Parts: sequence; C-alpha cells; structure tokens
Amino acid sequence: MSSNPPSFEPKRPRPRPQSDTSPAAVPATPADPSKTARSKKPSRGTQTPPTTPRQSVMGSTQSPPARRVEAKPAPLDENQSQLPPSYAPRRSTPATNQTAPSTPTQRVNSGVPPTRVFPRQVTENQGPQQPPRQPPLQPPRTKRRKTWPYAAAIIAVLVIGWPLFLIWHTNANLQRVPALVPGAESPGTTYLIAGSDGRDDGTIEDGVEGERADSILMVHVAPNGQSTMLSLPRDTYVDIPGEGWAKLNAAFSWGGPELLVETVQELTGIAIDHYVQLNMGGVGMLVDAVGGVNLCMDMDVDDAYSGLKWQAGCKDVDGTEALAYARMRYEDPRGDLGRAERQREIISKVTKKALSLNTLINPVQQLRLSDAGTEALIVDESMSLFDIAKLVLAFRSATNGGFMGTPPIESLAEMTDAGAVVLLDEERTPDFFHRLAEGTLTEEDFVSPS
Repeated sequence: MSSNPPSFEPKRPRPRPQSDTSPAAVPATPADPSKTARSKKPSRGTQTPPTTPRQSVMGSTQSPPARRVEAKPAPLDENQSQLPPSYAPRRSTPATNQTAPSTPTQRVNSGVPPTRVFPRQVTENQGPQQPPRQPPLQPPRTKRRKTWPYAAAIIAVLVIGWPLFLIWHTNANLQRVPALVPGAESPGTTYLIAGSDGRDDGTIEDGVEGERADSILMVHVAPNGQSTMLSLPRDTYVDIPGEGWAKLNAAFSWGGPELLVETVQELTGIAIDHYVQLNMGGVGMLVDAVGGVNLCMDMDVDDAYSGLKWQAGCKDVDGTEALAYARMRYEDPRGDLGRAERQREIISKVTKKALSLNTLINPVQQLRLSDAGTEALIVDESMSLFDIAKLVLAFRSATNGGFMGTPPIESLAEMTDAGAVVLLDEERTPDFFHRLAEGTLTEEDFVSPS
C-alpha cells in the first residue's frame, strides 16, 4: 500500500454501483436536526439540497424534499484507487431496468437532474395552438379632412349671403324722390308708374317745356286680391290742382312727381301708396338685363320719329329695338292707346323673364338686373326693395288672370284750349274707379273706343 503525503487527507474509495435492492441504496434514517444545526461546515461527502431560486423553480412546488443521506461505503481495499479530495463523489448510475421517475420529487430523490417542463396548450380535436399571425405592416393612414363643413359654408353663402348682398346693393343704389301726398286713404295698395323722357334741349311740345310723362300706369291690388294694370292716356283732359284744366302729362312737367300724384288722386279718388318713375332709356337696359324679349305686332311700321322698322309678326328684340317699340305712336292708328298697350306688353314680358328660373338661379343675371333697375327706376322715399318685389308680383298677377286696359273713354281727339285731348266718359268713370278700389271689375268695364 502506498502512503500519501502528510498534507493530504487519505483518499476515500470510489463507491461501486449497486442495484436498488441492495442495502446501500436504501436511504438511511435522517440525522438529528439538532446535530446538523451545530455543524458549521458540511462534509465533502454529503450533498446539500438546492437552495437557489432556480433550483426551487425546477423542483416541485410542494415543500422541499427531505435531505437524502447516502449510505456509508464499504472499506476500501488496498488496490482500490482513491479520488482526489477536491472532487465530490459521483452519483450512482441507475440500472437499465429502472423505471424513469415521472414527478419532479421522484427525480430529485432518484438522483436524476430535474428537467423544466413547458406546458403546451392543446385544444380539443386540434393540434398545438399556433401563435396568432401578425397582420402585415401597413403604411400609416393620413387623417382625411372633413370637407362637408366647407361645402356647408359655401352653400350658406350662396343661399343666404348672396340674397342679403343683393338686397343691400339694390337698396343702396336706388334713387329716391319725394312724391307722395299725405292724407289720402283707400283700400288696397296702389302704385303709380310714370315713364318719362327728358327734354334737355328746351324743346316745347303742346305748349309744355321740360321733362314729360309719356306713359302713366296705375297698378292696383284690391283687398280681395284682384290686380289691375290701368293705362292713363297722357293726353287725358284733367283738372290739375293749382293749374287748371290741361293734359295729364303737363302735371308732371309743371310740378314733378308730387303734382302728378295729386292730380291722379283727384281724378280717380284712390290714394297712391307708392310712386315709381321709369326712365324710358332704362327700358332698354331692363330688356338687355333679362336677355331680350319676344314682341308681337300685326302691322308693318316704318316710323321716323321713334326709329322703329317692323314687319308684321313676332320676333326677339334687344333693348334698343324694344325702346323704339315702346315710343312709337305716329304710325299707330290708335295713337296713345296703341302705345300704352305696347308698353304694357314690354313690362309684362320683362317681368316674366325676371321671375323665370334661369334668372333666379343665375347670380350674374340677377346682378345685371339689379344694376339696370337702379339705373332706370326712381322711387318715393318710403319705398323699399320688398315693395318693388310686390309691384313685380302685381304685374304678373295682372297679366295672368287680372285685368289690363284703360278707363272708359268718350273721345280720343277732342279739341280744347290745350289742343287735342282724350276725354273720359263722365257717366261711367266714377263708378269704374269705385269698382277698381273694391276689386269688383269685370271685362265689360273695359270698353275700347271705336
């Protein structure tokens, strides 16, 4: 037997592998806990239970297993080799016919290193559940701006803002003149329209100098809704307040709108609520603003005074030709009555086109009509754009189901001190104007002279 150096402890013999039925493989009785606690340092031949967190996790979740104490090896023979004192004794290898431990506790007790078990989720009648598929990456969506607020603002400007601007623009540019005479009252609403041609060159016609009313229209809306457009011939023989008997248009030349309004009220007994003066040159502007009108006349005309050249029939005319059509009277056998009828025709055609859908939805044409109206019209001081709109509606009502004509006439060319004048029927005229105010006129009340 060989001897070891005095600085080394004697080597312990290597234990032989034994079967599970051998006495050496049976765990010995656990040592006394009190003795174990007094020992400061464990011996090299013993193993301590795992105390690290990893070992605790890898082991059972139950209480830590009891310490295993190995059996003491048999005495070594002289020929057995010894392990170096720095190596721990090897664990015994289990027999080939030994059943592998199934639980973590059995594995620890049997000396087999525990393995970490990862539970797999298995669904019924399916294999292992696959991890959810990630959707493909998509480019970030840009936040789309809502366009409906801008569209709503544009619609609000067109539907509300534009009409308000048009009303303000027209009211601001309307020319006004004092014309109404206070004190007169009558049922319904009455408008007096005077079509005037200025004479700035000093021309005297029929003994009257200056601006003249070549056409005088009276539009009345009765309380029951009956609308009437009545032409008062400019040569009607009337008693002008403060001036005496003369032609009706002389009242306008002598006293302007106020004297004309007062004269008409004295003649008809009907109060004038609003006055409108239409510059005859503005008639052409109104016709052009609505895009022209279609006029009809059943005779050929070549009038040197008005400049109208016409072949019998209907045709579309512009503002210049419409103005000549409204002024012509010398080639007309009916004189002023024929001219008044043509003027009513022009007014009704312009009104119809002004209220058409093409004009109502066309802002450009609306603005042109507004500018032409403010250039052609002069109104009384109390008249607003809403009153003008009511007048336009009265025009349309009179031409569609209402009445148009002249008062009863006795003579078209009665010679007087004022020249050739138009005489009204003295017997029928008072009752005619009374029925006009009440809205009870009929077709028989409009009698044209032969």
